[in-house]
Amino acid sequence: DWKNAKKRMLAQAAQGGAARGAVFKELYEGESSYRQVADFLTEWLAQVFPNWFMEGRNKKVLNKKVFQFVKFNRFEMFTRITLLDRFDIHNVAWLRFTASKANAKYFQNENEWVLWRVLRWVFEELLISLMRCFFYCTEKQKEYSRIFYYRKNIWAMVMRLSIEDLLKDNLMAVEKKEMNNQCENNNFAPGKLRLIPKGDTFRPIMTFNRKVPHSKNMTTNKKLQFAHMMLKNLKSKMFKHQFGFAVFNYDDIMKKYERFKQKWVRSGEPPLYFVTMDIEKCYDNVDAEKVVSFLQKTDLLEKDREVEQQRAKVNQDVEKLIQNQES
Repeated sequence: DWKNAKKRMLAQAAQGGAARGAVFKELYEGESSYRQVADFLTEWLAQVFPNWFMEGRNKKVLNKKVFQFVKFNRFEMFTRITLLDRFDIHNVAWLRFTASKANAKYFQNENEWVLWRVLRWVFEELLISLMRCFFYCTEKQKEYSRIFYYRKNIWAMVMRLSIEDLLKDNLMAVEKKEMNNQCENNNFAPGKLRLIPKGDTFRPIMTFNRKVPHSKNMTTNKKLQFAHMMLKNLKSKMFKHQFGFAVFNYDDIMKKYERFKQKWVRSGEPPLYFVTMDIEKCYDNVDAEKVVSFLQKTDLLEKDREVEQQRAKVNQDVEKLIQNQES
């Protein structure tokens, strides 16, 4: 009974603290299984397509392909070989043909190509669109590339509670007209908010792939690419600098671990004690003004700023040269 469950969860979430976290956890556990999603898709195919589209063994193969498709990780997709595997093209009614023995191979190859294009259209256009209509497909924290499926009503509740939390701590609500004016005046496009389930809370991720006003290909991400390069360079400097023991990837971890182990062996392998710590909502609590102030004052970016200024000057000179040639 979703109506009563919704009322109960809203009342429980309003209590805050652990009670609100328990609601998030309950919602995240309400994901639809791969089998449920696959059965929904195969039933839709059976209702929409005629019986002779796939019959007998080919129908079973198609249903198994749908289940395999639902279980795919992020960025996985069928290739032509894997998609056509185990289908008996000779028993597909709408691909049957009559030809001489000399020409049979040609028509068989053509039929393989046609079947591949049709099946690819079914999976990439129809089934993906159908899943997006009825489910929200997302990853989970610490689940790597696995995809999870939530019915739209469940995910609407997740979004509602998450936005309430974000408006308290991170975001500020603005009118759409004001947002459009800000984007127009500053030549930026609005970001898109994604939520990644994370235990009894969530991780917000902003993406900036939308095109900026009055541009065909420019996005906010592209406009910030030089800033990204400077920050990436700053990261490498901080790794070598006196700022502490920061590591940014597994390669950094293994290098530090190797040096530590060598030092530990030279010291006679004394007993070791380990302490772990996690900063709750670390990125949510970062003071953006202090970060900007640090970036403005630090001398670690001086050379990067010079490079950026030179690059900007070169770009201006190139643009002027192109304009002169056009005129």
